[in-house]
Order: sequence, then structure tokens, then C-alpha cells
Amino acid sequence: WNKSLYKKWQEALLNVGIGRPNYYRFQIEVLPKRVKFRGKLKLKQILKK
Repeated sequence: WNKSLYKKWQEALLNVGIGRPNYYRFQIEVLPKRVKFRGKLKLKQILKK
């Protein structure tokens, strides 16, 4: 993840109505691999609905 990629992802999610924390909080909370993987699964579940 880098900042520009994150910004695009954040904007895409906001368009779908999912808010994300800002970049620095994101790095602290979400970047550990297990959490990131769980987040991806959760995102896929949300997108399937």
C-alpha cells in the first residue's frame, strides 16, 4: 500500500458508501497481514451483497 493507492481505494469505497479511516490510522490498524487478509474477505462479502 502507498498513499496514492490508498486514496483511490478510499474514494472508491466512499462511492459505495463505506468510510475508511485516514491513511495513518489505516497503516496502524489494518496493515498487519492477518488483519489485512480478513479485511479483504470482509470487503468481498460486502461487494457480493
